[in-house]
Amino acid sequence: MKIREINVDNIVEFLNSRNYSSAYLTNMTYSYPGRFNLKDYENLIDELIRHFFDDITYITGEQFTEYIGGPICENKSTMGKVLRNVNELTFISMYSNIIINLYDRGEIDFSVKELPELYKFIVRNQNDIKKHPNAKEECTYLVNLIKNYLYGSSTNKNSKIYITDIDKVVKYYKDIYKLLPEIDGFIFADVDQLYFEDFATEQIESIIKELDIPYEIKGGVSFCYFNTRRYVSVVDGNIKVRGYDYPGKPNFRNRKNSEQYEMVKEIVENFEKEIRYNKIKRLKELINV
Repeated sequence: MKIREINVDNIVEFLNSRNYSSAYLTNMTYSYPGRFNLKDYENLIDELIRHFFDDITYITGEQFTEYIGGPICENKSTMGKVLRNVNELTFISMYSNIIINLYDRGEIDFSVKELPELYKFIVRNQNDIKKHPNAKEECTYLVNLIKNYLYGSSTNKNSKIYITDIDKVVKYYKDIYKLLPEIDGFIFADVDQLYFEDFATEQIESIIKELDIPYEIKGGVSFCYFNTRRYVSVVDGNIKVRGYDYPGKPNFRNRKNSEQYEMVKEIVENFEKEIRYNKIKRLKELINV
């Protein structure tokens, strides 16, 4: 039975009362047990449920723990090319929303009876929770862990917190993604992010609407990909490097002999120069107004 209303204020109050440091929650401490782990997640979910319900009910359900990697789609004719003014589509909390959709359709179940209501509320109200005037910094990290850790814990056969039939999460969007390379102007897709030319936007959106997952699109993006999950992008003046070490990246390891290192290094440096140039250009324009 519910003992407390599930609302933003009460969620923030609960999260603020947890005794975790930001470093612990963001894995910035590297010595075990100095990192958030499965046991922490199980305890967090247990405490969350008991904060809002008078008891916790574990359900015996078949747990499919085989990990299935997300599909990578690409237009190989664009590989290694620096593309400018393309669009980046980002699905918001993709796997969390897929889990909710599958549950609402009756295709999966949670191992804890009381969890779905709380999970759905936190995922759908995450921005209000994070931006709440009383929310501590740790609230943002805890919200992300509550919604994102569930998929990984579901692939662990020793986990008490899981969803059944975890393989259905990737299958949910896999067939849709297979259609993307057929679209003129499509460039690359890496799980929750798609890159494509602006003229392909309408056709891309018509295909992905079936997924029923919220998303946002940003234009004016610079992008270059090399192979599976290895790419460089510039969005809103911020450089993102996926799959490569590079100077300035946390935990950078100097691998000058690694595959395509020099090429990636040169692209990052050129993007940095462009960003500085554009900032100076905008400043001059403001001065001359």
